[in-house]
Amino acid sequence: MKRILEKECILKRPDVVSILIGCNDVGVMMNTGKSLEEQQFEACYEAILKEITEQSDAKLICMSPFIVPYPRMYENWIPGIKQTERIEKKIAEKYHADFLALQDMIILKAEKAGYESVTTDGIHLTEYGNEIIAGAWLQLFEKIKDGD
Repeated sequence: MKRILEKECILKRPDVVSILIGCNDVGVMMNTGKSLEEQQFEACYEAILKEITEQSDAKLICMSPFIVPYPRMYENWIPGIKQTERIEKKIAEKYHADFLALQDMIILKAEKAGYESVTTDGIHLTEYGNEIIAGAWLQLFEKIKDGD
């Protein structure tokens, strides 16, 4: 993401930038044993937020990664997702970015409506799953759009 940040984001002078990353990093951790520290996840995430805040006036909305234990093998990913969420929240606070925690919200909705209504494979969302995130994003955006 950092490679394309200037061309695809900063030079376009956005009013709002949304960031949703981390699931692939947890996947690398789970599939290779390479920790988030070894992947330099925290430093990379901070570099992204730093560059956006220094190079633009955009409001930042940081969203945590999520995983749905459907199939069950993804239950093992949840601690890594939570670790990533903690890192992202800490850095978002440092850069005065708004933070939207998605993991618990997605799980709550999935438990009520059924996992298959929210995700096709545990990672990718159905239309309903996307509506959950879009609704939460819009609620947050409405709060912050005028500088509240």
